[in-house]
Amino acid sequence: MVWPRLAIAGCSLMLGAALIIQTAAAEQGMASQPAFDVTNVLQISRLSSADSKVSHAICLEGTVWWANPAQGRFVLKDESGAAELEMDLAGQLVQPGQQVQVEGNGIIARRGAGFRLGAKGSVVDNNGIHGMVEKSGAIYLKAGRHPIRVDWFNGVEKYGLEVDYEGPGLPRQKIPATALFRMQTDMAGGTSNWVNGLDYRCYEVIGEVLPDFSQLTAIKTGTVTNFDLSVMARPEHVGLQFTGFLEVPRDGLYTFHTKSDDGSQLFVGKPSLQLTVTGRAELPGPRQIVIGQTLRDGEDGQWAAVEGKVTFVNEQPDGVKLELSAGADRMRVEIADGSQLPATPLLNSRIRATGFCQSADTTDGQKVPGVLLVPSGKEIEVMGTHREAMENTSTNAGTLPVLTTAAEVHRLKREEAQRGYPVKIRGVVTCVVPERQAFVLQDSSRGLYVEDHSEIRSRPPQIGEFLEVQGVTDPSLFAPIVDAQQIISLGEGHLPTPWYPTWDQLLNGSLDAQYVEIQGIITAVQTNGVTLLTQGGRIKLELRVTGLKPEALEHYEDALVRVRGCLFASWDYVTHEVKVGEIRIYGADISVDQPAPADLFAIPR
Repeated sequence: MVWPRLAIAGCSLMLGAALIIQTAAAEQGMASQPAFDVTNVLQISRLSSADSKVSHAICLEGTVWWANPAQGRFVLKDESGAAELEMDLAGQLVQPGQQVQVEGNGIIARRGAGFRLGAKGSVVDNNGIHGMVEKSGAIYLKAGRHPIRVDWFNGVEKYGLEVDYEGPGLPRQKIPATALFRMQTDMAGGTSNWVNGLDYRCYEVIGEVLPDFSQLTAIKTGTVTNFDLSVMARPEHVGLQFTGFLEVPRDGLYTFHTKSDDGSQLFVGKPSLQLTVTGRAELPGPRQIVIGQTLRDGEDGQWAAVEGKVTFVNEQPDGVKLELSAGADRMRVEIADGSQLPATPLLNSRIRATGFCQSADTTDGQKVPGVLLVPSGKEIEVMGTHREAMENTSTNAGTLPVLTTAAEVHRLKREEAQRGYPVKIRGVVTCVVPERQAFVLQDSSRGLYVEDHSEIRSRPPQIGEFLEVQGVTDPSLFAPIVDAQQIISLGEGHLPTPWYPTWDQLLNGSLDAQYVEIQGIITAVQTNGVTLLTQGGRIKLELRVTGLKPEALEHYEDALVRVRGCLFASWDYVTHEVKVGEIRIYGADISVDQPAPADLFAIPR
């Protein structure tokens, strides 16, 4: 077997030691820990499309080019290349210019343009309002006891929860009570000892997704032998949190399954990968890249400088997102630390940004610059300011053909969609609806609502992710949708040019599931939305802004804004009629074109 050359000696020494130990163990007929099989970032990209239920022994060394510790994301560069990685950093501060070592065991999964190493957050995400739905996820665990937590809630009517696992030498089965432990404290002697069982806390839950139980007061507490719903205080609007420890017999990859009605999430173990800072290094000189240019093989993943006009600004607690335009072409810029941005307003300014460039796939299969990951405001240079004005497939045949565009699905009549046409489409995610385990996929023809009925789901898709979806059509209640049976991530996508709807299109529901941009003045803020005064008139807008709580929308009151996101028609669930004057925009970003005036009565009529 030929082992890859390593960038720094640390992994090489550990790899050599592992091989010696493995050889000696083999000679003595002993079981051994496998040597590292992932030692550079190029191997990560090759393994990401392989079996997602295989754990890898990982030892990486390189230089951090970009980092957003709050999101657990960073770009690592070694001799084989550079890639965006995501892992559980356990609160560790990672900064550009650091030399680091990442070591441990875990699965490798593609996440947008990057890759997730090991488990991060919940191992199984089965959240939302739904019937008995099963989801699964995997994590590497060492033999012994590991903390385990299962959160569950029920809205109304039927409920249920089943928790299974499987692992090395362990067939799939319900987690037995003999494998679950909690700590029992002897109040007299003050000592603690292990006993079988779990602790539970019961809560009142209002809403369509799991709440943060740490912010709620429990209405009932106690202990149980297993994940038992009979201890809940009431059957509806209720949540349970089970905590304890799971004992596993041997090292290896363990797959967990939760089947629940309504939502559930499973957390187990501690981070199986550790990041260690070993020194510092200089960042390279940037290569000039032009927005919209076609990238050739090997040109992806470069440290690059890009120039363009800022046409959209979205400030978030964990960074700043910009849109850069050059003619008809656009790309996104993500600034991890926006605290040192230039004092000059960025909107409509021409800037030069330096960072890590990731490619995106266009609808015609070309690779172009898609996202520039910029470490901080220091890498943004204002070049100047411009103040320009804003300017039929037949489906009634006896056979069921495979539909390959969103428009083909959308054109189906209700009785046609009910036949379950096979669907295979590719597109970019423009919106995620976690409480429905759904998202909107937009290809070159239009946007389409997709419900995730696939089995494996450790985390929902991300806005901007390029996916291939295979499934069947469903008439749904308002317009045809797709029930996805398989979802494959193809990397980072290129968000479509937003549609600028007319007043009639806003009112008639024809742009349901489309990526749009609307300009207007926010004249009032409600608990779940705003009233927007557009050139055509006032419209009631239910708004979900990315990374922003509803109460924070008050900051935009009386400001002239542009709202960009996925539009949904508001309609009556009984009559299926569109509610005139009401729309929803989810996964929204807000750009302020003109801040709220200090004196409303001083502005021109």
